[in-house]
Amino acid sequence: MTRDQSFLFLSSVACICFCGFAAVDISTLSSDEAFSRFLKFSSIVACAVIAWTRPGPDRRDTVLLRIAFLLTVLADFLLGVLHLFIPGVAVFALVHIVYVMRHLRGISSLVAEGILAGFCLVFAIVIMRLSSPAMARAGLLHESIAYAVPLTFSLYAGIGVMIRDHFRMVHRIRIAAGIVLFFAVDIAVAHFQALPDGLMRTILGMAIWPLYLPSQFLLACSGSGAKQGVPVCVSVPRPGPSNAFLRLRLD
Repeated sequence: MTRDQSFLFLSSVACICFCGFAAVDISTLSSDEAFSRFLKFSSIVACAVIAWTRPGPDRRDTVLLRIAFLLTVLADFLLGVLHLFIPGVAVFALVHIVYVMRHLRGISSLVAEGILAGFCLVFAIVIMRLSSPAMARAGLLHESIAYAVPLTFSLYAGIGVMIRDHFRMVHRIRIAAGIVLFFAVDIAVAHFQALPDGLMRTILGMAIWPLYLPSQFLLACSGSGAKQGVPVCVSVPRPGPSNAFLRLRLD
């Protein structure tokens, strides 16, 4: 099986899992059915395999993305399968730290970086202020504050790839979109844990994975291809009887 065929197969598996757990969640009005949890975890494993089988622009990027997805699979197993909330959240914090290390490359404008960092910080503070009463009632205030630190840095680093020159534009878009969705999911999960049983909690629980799986798929697909500015070499046959090849350097 070629790399492209493998990608198509794994993408199809993730899509089938998405349709499957969406159907189960809607039909049962629950996001915690055993078969639904199995399909959700399987879809994340498929995304992780995509990330592991598609080399990135350089060795550092490849290694960091693979570590991030290895930790993501572990975090989803702890959180979604074993229902161990605090250990799962702790591993997800490590995931965001790895993404900060991966995405904070190619800085070219300190002014733009400072503006973006300030915006993300203010945005995170506003979200925390609005969420703190619910987190306090659920006894998760200190945990949510601790988790907000790597989450905010990850949001800044992920959106910031759009103003940095390390990744190609298509990968910048995938990274930024994936991290924004990831951020939204983390906020939704925190509120899901804080809400009492009822309609709002059910609706929020059913909305998490339709955002989470696309975020992971986008991030898994953000590691393939050449980085910005890397020349590509192709071989072109020289006219005439000679079998020599002319190496062309294309920017």
